[in-house]
Amino acid sequence: MVEVILYIVDRHYLSSLLNTPISQLIVTLNNGELRKNRPSALSDFHRDFDVDLEGELLELFDRNLELFDADKNILIQHSELNNDIYLILAKWSSTAQWSCWDARLFLYVEPYIDSSITGVSDFLRPSIWDQFQDSVS
Repeated sequence: MVEVILYIVDRHYLSSLLNTPISQLIVTLNNGELRKNRPSALSDFHRDFDVDLEGELLELFDRNLELFDADKNILIQHSELNNDIYLILAKWSSTAQWSCWDARLFLYVEPYIDSSITGVSDFLRPSIWDQFQDSVS
């Protein structure tokens, strides 16, 4: 069975990170300023630890900075590492993380949406998550 991990992401905060020049992200990571501004965690849920995400992002930039223009934000750059950076920044912008086995996802999500789900691959459709978000918000 596959474990599915869902993140509740503060979209506005994520957008601000994605529009921040890489050099500024690195500075705020190194001086702890980014940690002070991370969205507050929801108390009943787990989320990734600050230090782990900071380490992942700094290591990624340290090893690959030559692939980027540090004076520009990540959104306007094209690198094979963009998706890795997007994922780390989305985790950083999350207020909660929730996980379950893929089979249980049917039980948890399907009652809240108008569409029927015929297979696990349906969970890759953004429309499913739009419906779910609208229903639980």
